[in-house]
Amino acid sequence: MARLLKSSFGIGINLDGNVGSNGGNGRSDVGTLQFAMLLLSSGQQTPMGNQGGGALSVPGQGTIAVDGYYGPQTAAYIAAYQAMRVKSPGPSGGALPTPNGNFGNFRSNGWNFGLLQRDVETTMGNFLEKVKTDTRCPPFVRQSFFE
Repeated sequence: MARLLKSSFGIGINLDGNVGSNGGNGRSDVGTLQFAMLLLSSGQQTPMGNQGGGALSVPGQGTIAVDGYYGPQTAAYIAAYQAMRVKSPGPSGGALPTPNGNFGNFRSNGWNFGLLQRDVETTMGNFLEKVKTDTRCPPFVRQSFFE
């Protein structure tokens, strides 16, 4: 289940299980990831007049459904995001581990959701605020964090 993780570094999002072809694909974990992908792939006007988001383009795919179920569309979005992200340095400036299509705990073959959260927040603002206020975020995702 997706949940808030509080530490001395701030508040982050934790996915309890992996999301991907080899993951447990819990509904709130998948939905949280799908909502983050939706934000990253959709352009919205920012208060400064800039176009936020839109950093992720997934050829051949429509707008990602935030339904909490892992399927071909979610797999395509994960693959497109990881292909885009692998071109940039990891959090410590070093290379990211080779992705296998799964998000979850940071492992030699998986990526932490924190990377995606940081990318969303760089272009769209606070992720949790978006979960709370964006009408495209379904209740089952919002409930993981606020109810």
